[in-house]
Amino acid sequence: MRLGIYFPSTELALTPDTLREFTRAVDAMGYDYVVTADHVLGTPHDGRQPKLWGPYDQHDAFLDPFVLFSHLAALSDRLEFATSIMVLPQRQTVLVAKQAADLAVLSGDRFRLAVGVGWNYVEFAALDEDFSHRGARLDGQIAMLRRLWTEELVSGTVGDEVIDRAGLNPRPAQPVPVWLGGYAEPALRRGARIGDGFSFGGLIEEVEPMQRRMQELLAELGRDRSTFGAELVMVSPPAEGQGRWPRNRPGFLDGMTDSVARWDEIGGTHLAVTTYWMELGDLAAHLAYAEQAIGRIRA
Repeated sequence: MRLGIYFPSTELALTPDTLREFTRAVDAMGYDYVVTADHVLGTPHDGRQPKLWGPYDQHDAFLDPFVLFSHLAALSDRLEFATSIMVLPQRQTVLVAKQAADLAVLSGDRFRLAVGVGWNYVEFAALDEDFSHRGARLDGQIAMLRRLWTEELVSGTVGDEVIDRAGLNPRPAQPVPVWLGGYAEPALRRGARIGDGFSFGGLIEEVEPMQRRMQELLAELGRDRSTFGAELVMVSPPAEGQGRWPRNRPGFLDGMTDSVARWDEIGGTHLAVTTYWMELGDLAAHLAYAEQAIGRIRA
């Protein structure tokens, strides 16, 4: 199983020194890859109709994944990098294809792109994309990304985006792996149908039935489950009565090994440790937790 570490951008001072120390430390610990999420804008939730259900607002900091990973790839020649997830339908397809291709080229094919439909309609409006048709748009985007990464010249459309006999240069040596993410049945079906893998986020109790459903869908489609990736971004469970998105969860080290064993048992191929939402404090505390976590997982 490949072991990853989630970059806790919402809880750290985002400086060059922080990025350098974090990358070199988790590289030395033996983590295989770094994960990050994607938000272009943050917004307050109060007064919104319909209600925004996601956990983040304008106080949570995110670095653009392509910028972040380009920087980190220069700090380590071993670590791999993955999104979980990038909100692809709110971005221009060709620009994402270009940025992902360049990152793959410059990192030596150490980049995996996990995408999903997102939840923040305010971001979509600000980026001039239609929130209500994001699922259908995502299907077309993934097909176009793969063409742009493999064909010299491409003609086609994705919504209002038109490509007329044009192509990327350079292109990656191999197509960037495209995984899907999400929680609902349509996301699972889309992942089984067109994904190279699926990135789940949450508690093992929530994710286990979704992973089993994914395996059913793959079997129904005749896909080889042994080559389909399955990632768990392992969030610390809240204490009883804390609600859905508490930021002061108890530590998870004691219960972590059970989640890892269960994930391995149901076909997990990748697992990412998270250090956020536990009020750990500064970078040194996050790294100390990360080192304890990988030690327990390996043991």
